[in-house]
Amino acid sequence: MPPTLDAVIVAAGQSRRMVQDKMTLRIAGRTVLEWSFAACTAVPSVRRIVIVCAAGREEEFHTLLTPVDTSKKLHAIVSGGAERSDSVAAGIAAIDTTDFIAIHDAARPFVRPEAFEKCFARAVEVGAAALAERVVDTLHRTNENQHVVETVSRANLWRVQTPQIARRDWLIQLHSHATDEVGALVQLDYPAEMVENHFPNPKITTPADLPLAETIAKSLM
Repeated sequence: MPPTLDAVIVAAGQSRRMVQDKMTLRIAGRTVLEWSFAACTAVPSVRRIVIVCAAGREEEFHTLLTPVDTSKKLHAIVSGGAERSDSVAAGIAAIDTTDFIAIHDAARPFVRPEAFEKCFARAVEVGAAALAERVVDTLHRTNENQHVVETVSRANLWRVQTPQIARRDWLIQLHSHATDEVGALVQLDYPAEMVENHFPNPKITTPADLPLAETIAKSLM
């Protein structure tokens, strides 16, 4: 039997830097939640999807997904916690049996199925893997006064994205305050691998991110 994969979409954030709620924000006519759910649904290997929302918003999220066919893959919508790690834990707890779980931020609504599948394939080989992009900018470290004290080599540095995919039996061991699943697994001495993503997969965080998001969304329609 091939290994099984379920996905947890983390959508319980408070959108402080966006000012307005990101999940209900419309990009090219669809909410960010719709885009994110559709992106995960399009991944052939994903069997079931759990969405984690802020407490009390479960029915609202069901309504937001009305334009999308949820009959095949939506497993549950559950409430998260105060921290992202609490929400991830709630999503994992809602999945009883599977070999691997993909943790994906709803704020990255344009992840491509090809990249998702590539990440899953590496996770099956290694145990854990995350989509990422190589750091190409020059990096400086400063002191508390913003004075440059050293230039940091960008060799072998990565900007981590989601999904982050790992064995379920590994993920349930994560500490409650883990904010990055792959990083936390490495601290537990589990192997993990970065998978270079050549497709746009930006995180929508501030209003400045919206023009690029609109461009990407229209290219996918």
